[in-house]
Amino acid sequence: MDGQLIKFILKDLGLIKHNSKYTTTTRTTPARSTGISTSHEEDKVHFSTKFNYRQVIGKMLYLEKSTRPDVSCAVHQCARFSANPKNNHAEAVKRIGRYLLGTQEKGLMMKPNQNGLKCWVDASHASEWSSKTAVNDSSTAR
Repeated sequence: MDGQLIKFILKDLGLIKHNSKYTTTTRTTPARSTGISTSHEEDKVHFSTKFNYRQVIGKMLYLEKSTRPDVSCAVHQCARFSANPKNNHAEAVKRIGRYLLGTQEKGLMMKPNQNGLKCWVDASHASEWSSKTAVNDSSTAR
């Protein structure tokens, strides 16, 4: 897992101090149930530079691509406003940080062995796939 990257993100957001003491409460979801405000008109107050918005978003994008797909939707919503973030967008990024703070031990673990990496997906193409015909039948889209 990317525990060290999460610590860097939390430090950038000011949610963790140099002595590794947490300064805030955690969240159980990466975003509010109503979603992230997508309008610049709702909050005309420009983001104060308490943290580097683009830098934190970049780290979160790397994190969600590698081991934390659970934050991908919220991170992508915030990334759309990287050019001109407002205070409500910064608060949404901090909420993701608070979620990561409470779920640092979670993530995808990739453990390939000598047999290779096995992967299962939920993409049955309307249940038309059959392991017996998949190799010889091009109509199954496999």
